[in-house]
Amino acid sequence: MILIKMTVRLVFGIMLLQTIAVSQAWAQNQEVCDTATARCTSQITMLAPNDVRIASFGLQAGQDGSEPVAFIITPLGTAIAPGIKIVAGDAEFILNFDVCMADGCRATRSLSKPEARQLIAVDMATAQMIPYRETKPVAISLDMKKIAEGLQTAGVTLED
Repeated sequence: MILIKMTVRLVFGIMLLQTIAVSQAWAQNQEVCDTATARCTSQITMLAPNDVRIASFGLQAGQDGSEPVAFIITPLGTAIAPGIKIVAGDAEFILNFDVCMADGCRATRSLSKPEARQLIAVDMATAQMIPYRETKPVAISLDMKKIAEGLQTAGVTLED
């Protein structure tokens, strides 16, 4: 029974990744600060037209902007080895996968403050990934303006 559920999720994830280039919407922008760690996260969730989550992208940093980390959560069915390429203007960042669970896979990358500023300086970026058993990447649009607004609302400063 568990194998069947995992297979259905994997196949659904592959089909979802193959169709995301058609249309997507942003479900939400959320910013959260953890008082115990003084770290804040600004995250957006991208939805398919049927309100199924395509991916979530976020940027986390200390309230003083220290140790910024970019992360993305993708559905099962994403090829793990190449990671996720984030393209923001002239800059490219590779996020490597850390873990996969039943609801998707998480890729992260630690950034310097200048890299984090470069990432949120553009209005839109793209996340490029390769669906399992495919050879060409698909791209998801990332609203970096919403990420920047979330960090600002949370009081995070990325200035040196």
